[in-house]
Amino acid sequence: MYKPFGQYPKTVYKSFTKPEYLEDFLDHGRFRIRCIDSFRSIEDSGRKAQSEGEARYRCPGIVTKVHFSRCSDETFETNEPGDVETSAQIGNPTYLFCTSRTSIDLNFMRSKFGDFVALISEPRRLALDLCHYFQTSEYRLAGGIEGCCVQYTKDTVIQTELSSIQNAQLSYSQKPKKYKEDKEFRYVAILFHGSQDGEFPTYLEIDLNKKLTYASRI
Repeated sequence: MYKPFGQYPKTVYKSFTKPEYLEDFLDHGRFRIRCIDSFRSIEDSGRKAQSEGEARYRCPGIVTKVHFSRCSDETFETNEPGDVETSAQIGNPTYLFCTSRTSIDLNFMRSKFGDFVALISEPRRLALDLCHYFQTSEYRLAGGIEGCCVQYTKDTVIQTELSSIQNAQLSYSQKPKKYKEDKEFRYVAILFHGSQDGEFPTYLEIDLNKKLTYASRI
């Protein structure tokens, strides 16, 4: 049985661009989750992220430098302290339902993501409903639904050495600092490759088929 995991805020907001999308979400639990790779080519320049789906940072370490001799064709190497470039991606299809923490400026949120806003008062319950949905879906989850706050540390220096699991998590929870005002919280669904035949779609259409009593219009 799939279960929610990760860290969930007490409340989050979700913006929609049309009132009917908000009504579908609140009254029927109908909404879409989007493949992380597709954010690289999204038409909306405010939401487009060329490096989405990739962890990128620098960490202190030993850097190998190659030196060319002025007097010959020979080269030699030195090892010196410096910042080591690190990157990581996850190979499985990964889908996101993107929300914002309630510390976001609502006027900013509406102007960027849509005027029609839902308050999700129990974010973990939505993750649990998503887990139940995938139990009978044609798609198989790799674990459950993960909740994570986006870290705005892409292309910066991270002092702590990260494990391979932490690098994988960072690949779907890291964005450049310029997006920090979004205060984004993500529901993450990682799928197994063998879930279905053919390519995975840009969106997965979710239908929980019930009124979301833990969400309301604001």
